[in-house]
Amino acid sequence: FLDKAISFIDQKVKGSYTSVSFSSLVKEIHVLSGISAKRCVASIFCGLLEYTKLGEIQIKQSNIFASLELARFRNATKS
Repeated sequence: FLDKAISFIDQKVKGSYTSVSFSSLVKEIHVLSGISAKRCVASIFCGLLEYTKLGEIQIKQSNIFASLELARFRNATKS
C-alpha cells in the first residue's frame, strides 16, 4: 500500500502550491481506497518522511497538538 500512498502524495501535495492538512489527506485516501484508517496513516506518514528527507515536502506544525500541514518546497520542481 505504500506505493499507492506515495502516488497519492505526488498528486495532492507535490502537485499543489498550497498547504494540505495531513488529516484531510488521510481521510481522502481512506475513503477512496477502503483501506483501514490506521494503515492509511502509517503509509502516508512513511511516504511523507521520505519526501521530507529528499527535500521535496515540508511538514509544519504550529504547536505540539496542532494538526500537521504539508507543503511542497517552493524551489522544488514538479515531477
